[in-house]
Amino acid sequence: MPTETFHNLDDKKRERILNAAREEFTNKKLIDSRVSNIIKKCDIPRGSFYQYFTDLEDLFYYIVNREFDRIFNSGSEFISQTNDLFEYSILTFESDYKAFVEGDRHKFLRNVFHSVDINSKVMTYHREKRDHYLSNLFNQMDLSLLMFETFNDVKQLYIMIQEIKQMVIRKAIFNDWPMKKAKDTFIWRLKIIQNGACQNNE
Repeated sequence: MPTETFHNLDDKKRERILNAAREEFTNKKLIDSRVSNIIKKCDIPRGSFYQYFTDLEDLFYYIVNREFDRIFNSGSEFISQTNDLFEYSILTFESDYKAFVEGDRHKFLRNVFHSVDINSKVMTYHREKRDHYLSNLFNQMDLSLLMFETFNDVKQLYIMIQEIKQMVIRKAIFNDWPMKKAKDTFIWRLKIIQNGACQNNE
C-alpha cells in the first residue's frame, strides 16, 4: 500500500503518478513493467518513487484495487434504478460498451489477470472482494422469480450474463456495430436466458 508520504502529495501529483502507472500496467504485464517507465512519464526521481511505494508490485496491486473499486462503484450506481437482475444487466450495457469502445479497461484487465493468475493469495482476495460486491448487489434485488436459491447459483447466472455481454460487445467492435444494434442483440440473447427458447405447452 502507498506510504503516508504518497497520500500527503497534492492531488494533481498523486493522480499523475497513478495515471502513469495505470498506463504502464495497461500496456504491459507486471513482469514486463518497469519503474523507470513510470517515473519518466510522471517526471519524478527514482528515489521519490520508493518513498511512495515499497516496490513496483506494491504499486501494481494498489492500482488494481483502485480499478476494481471504480468498476464496482460504477455498477452500484445502477441498482437504485431497478431491483431486477435482467433489467440491471441491460441498464449497465451502455456503460460497459463505452468502457470497451472508448476506453482501455478490457486491455488493462486482461494484463491484470495475466499478471496475477499465478498468485493464489491475490486471486483469492479479489474473488472474495467480488463476492462481497455481488452479495450486496443481490441483496438489493428481487430474486424471487429465479429458480435458484443459493448465492453461488445466482452468481453463476450473473457471470454467464456478463460473459454474453462481453461476447456481444467484442462482436460489435469487430463488426463496427453502433451501440444500439449491440444493445438490441444483447437484449435478444438475454431474453432467451430469461424466458427460454421453447414454447410452454402446459
